[in-house]
Amino acid sequence: MKSKIIYLLLFATISLYLFHFLFFWIYETTDSYFFWAFADFLKTGKYWVPHPYYWTTPSTIAPPLYSVLLFVAEFLPRADIFIHLIHLLCLFFSSFFLYRITKTYLGRKNSLIIALIFLLIPANIFQPLSLMSEMVSLLGVSLFLYLGFLIIEKRQNKFIKYLLLSSSFMVLARYNFIVFWIISCLLFFLTRHKKISDYLFLILSVFIIVGWVGINYFLTGNIGLSDSQGKHLYNRIVYENKLLPPENNKYLMELRQLAGKNFDLYVPAWDLEPQIIVKLGLDQKRENKLLTNVAIDGLKTNPLSFVSKTIENFFKVHGNGQTYPDNLYTTGDRMKQVCRNLGAIHFCQPIISHQLGEEVWNKLLFISDWYYQHIPLYANFFLLYPSLVFSLLQKNKYIRFIGLLYLLTTLFTLLVEIPVYRYQYILYPLKIILFTCLVSYLFKKRVKPNKSRNDSPTKAEIHKYW
Repeated sequence: MKSKIIYLLLFATISLYLFHFLFFWIYETTDSYFFWAFADFLKTGKYWVPHPYYWTTPSTIAPPLYSVLLFVAEFLPRADIFIHLIHLLCLFFSSFFLYRITKTYLGRKNSLIIALIFLLIPANIFQPLSLMSEMVSLLGVSLFLYLGFLIIEKRQNKFIKYLLLSSSFMVLARYNFIVFWIISCLLFFLTRHKKISDYLFLILSVFIIVGWVGINYFLTGNIGLSDSQGKHLYNRIVYENKLLPPENNKYLMELRQLAGKNFDLYVPAWDLEPQIIVKLGLDQKRENKLLTNVAIDGLKTNPLSFVSKTIENFFKVHGNGQTYPDNLYTTGDRMKQVCRNLGAIHFCQPIISHQLGEEVWNKLLFISDWYYQHIPLYANFFLLYPSLVFSLLQKNKYIRFIGLLYLLTTLFTLLVEIPVYRYQYILYPLKIILFTCLVSYLFKKRVKPNKSRNDSPTKAEIHKYW
C-alpha cells in the first residue's frame, strides 16, 4: 500500500514540476526590485531606484547573497529561466534533506511520503516563481537542519565546521538568520574534540559576516548588516505597536518638524520616507539613525506593550493568510498588466506560452488561496502548538533542538519585523519535522532513532521463505 502511495505521489510531483518549469513564469513583487537593483549595481556600478525614494547610494535593504545569484544570471539571455531552475533545485534539495532527517525516525517509505507531500504544499508551487530570496533561504534552513542532525543526532562532530560556514552565508541571504549563526557558534563551543581546521572555519565564518558589515559601512556609512534597520524597527515599534517617545523627545521633535506637525507618524516607514528624505538632504544614513532613535525611545515608554504585541503577533502569523502576494491571477487582476523586463529577467514569459498554462495557474492559485484562508489556523492549533510542546518535553536532543530553533527564529523575527505570513514560509521544514514526530508518537511509534531499522528482509526471513 505504501509503495502504491509513493508511486502515485512521485508521478504527481514529477508531472506537476515538469509542467511548472515549462508553462509557469517568474513574477515580480515589490521587494524583487531591490534585489535586482543591487545586482545591477554589481554589474554596472550604478544604483537607481524609482520615485519617491531618491536614494543616492546603493541600499543594502535586501541581503546580498540573492543579488549575487541575480548578478550571475544576468549574463544569460533568459535569466528568468535560469532563476526558475535554481529555485526548483533549492526546493528539491530541501525535500531531500527533509527525507534524510525523517528517515531515521520514520523509516524509508514513510519519510519518502513526507518528502513528496512537502513538495505538494501549495506555497511550494508559487514561491519558486517569485523573484525573491525565499528559495535560497529555504535551502539554507534545510541544510542547517541536516548538518545539525548529523552533529546532534549522529554525533558526527566533523560537520560542525560546515554548519558554521553555511550559517554565515545564510546571514547574507536573510539578515534575521543571524540567529542560526549564533546557534551554530554555541554548538561549536559545546562540541568536544575540535580540530584546528574547525577553528579556522569559525574564523572564516566571522570574517564573512564582519566582511559584509564592512562592505555595508563602505557603501552606506551605516554600521551593521543593513542600512535599513531603522525602517524595520520603526515599522515594528511605531507603525505596528503604536509606540512613540514623549513629545519633548528631541528625536521625535526633529521627525515632526521634517514630516510636518499634522502628519500621522503611525504609518509604515516607506510612507514616511518621501516626507523626510529630501529635507534631510537625501542623507540615508541620517534618516536611518533618526528612525532608529525614535523607535528605540518609543519602545522605552512601554516595553511590556512591545512584549505582549510580540506574543500576539506570534499567534497572528500562525493564523490564516497567504505566503505570497494576492494579485497573482492572470485574469481579472493586475498580474499580467504589470509584467516587464528587468535586464535579462523577463517576467510572465514561460518557456512555452500557452493558454493552458494560465488556466492551470489560475486553478492552482484558487485552490491555494482557499487552503491558506481556511487551513493554517487549524493545522497550527491542532498540530504545530502540540508539536512544539511535545518537542520541548522530549529526551531526544535533536527534537528539542528543532522546537527551540523554531521558537527562537519566529520570535526574533517578530521582535524586529511586522507580522508577515511570508516570513514563516522558510520555516516549513522545521514544521514538517515537528509534525511528523508528534504524529508518529500518536501512532505508537517512539520518537527516537532506530539505528537497526531496515526495510529489507533479514537473512532469517529469506531462509524461512525459501
